Amino acid sequence: MLKKILFFVFALWGAFSPLAYSGEGFIIPLEIVDSSENGDSDPKSPPQLLLTQFDNVLILSPSHTGLILQIRDDTGIVYSISIPSTTSQIVLPSTLAGHFELRLVTNSYYYLGFIKL
Repeated sequence: MLKKILFFVFALWGAFSPLAYSGEGFIIPLEIVDSSENGDSDPKSPPQLLLTQFDNVLILSPSHTGLILQIRDDTGIVYSISIPSTTSQIVLPSTLAGHFELRLVTNSYYYLGFIKL
């Protein structure tokens, strides 16, 4: 629980910190969360993923292997899309506005971050 609270605090700090500013975009801090039932999904660590936000456009590092993007609020998933490994730019609907939890989901883990649109 403490780990999640600390991650949330650092994610908010990172999202609004001038150090997280990259050109005209913001680097979104991502935590890797194991979603397998036994907590031991893969003996090797998942690759780090770089995600940058430019308004309603997200730019992924080109090294991902295909993900599902989920945008969530207090009620659940408000937007979801499959991202093929050949895609590195995602344009989110302009109708999304506010603070959201972002998940980039794979088979046995997901990347967790927070965004403001």
